[in-house]
Amino acid sequence: MMYQTWEQHTSELRHRFLLCLTSWFLIFILCYGFSTQFLGFILPDAFIIQTEVFGLVYVKMFSSFFLSLLLGYPIFSWHIQRFVFPDKKFKFYFFPVFLFLSGFILGIYLVPNILFNLSDGGLAYPMYDIYSIFVFTFGVGLCFGIIFLWPYFVKTLRISKTLLRRYRRHVLFFVLVVSGVLTPDPTVLSQLLFTLVFVCVYEFSIWF
Repeated sequence: MMYQTWEQHTSELRHRFLLCLTSWFLIFILCYGFSTQFLGFILPDAFIIQTEVFGLVYVKMFSSFFLSLLLGYPIFSWHIQRFVFPDKKFKFYFFPVFLFLSGFILGIYLVPNILFNLSDGGLAYPMYDIYSIFVFTFGVGLCFGIIFLWPYFVKTLRISKTLLRRYRRHVLFFVLVVSGVLTPDPTVLSQLLFTLVFVCVYEFSIWF
């Protein structure tokens, strides 16, 4: 193992940080060029308008920022591991990325489509502002993505299944309360869907 001085550590940290920042900026520019296609993938099939002057620009920049972080994860992970554990072989943690993306995709398709179908009674043609609908859809997808990371947290922290069974009711009650605060719409339906998905993931962590 090769020991480095404080100056060498800070120099290496600055060098890797600049490489990560440059990589992220290039990926961000690339993602911004395809942001329209990405928004077409995550936004629901509805009549969307723009009511703010820079509403579409904000949405495209934020979606590009999120997508660039996701695509740049292997680069960031490699530099972090090489700096913190220089003598260990690089290991790509694919499992949490897969779990998060699964929950994110489920969230952006499940909750918005159900709520929008309920609001479409045939008496009017609903129109949604692109900024509002993006914040709602992305917020739901982000919450579901975090929920799907629960098995990874249980495995990483080595939480025993006995402990999960013992505090099952307490955890579910806490999630029900938190979901009522975090869900981005005033209806109880998204809260119930949020809690139901977490119950399924929680039980999966216990039995598998």
